[in-house]
Amino acid sequence: MPRIVHYCQKDVITTARLLLKFRGQQPFGDEAVLYADEASVLMRRV
Repeated sequence: MPRIVHYCQKDVITTARLLLKFRGQQPFGDEAVLYADEASVLMRRV
């Protein structure tokens, strides 16, 4: 299951970057990606 999650996350990121490129906008870098599991941890700390 973790392998499937990893590949799905990569697919979503790639799709978002392609959409931005087709719209003429700058794609985001890897440092701008926030994964849902990380967000959950960050929200608990606030």
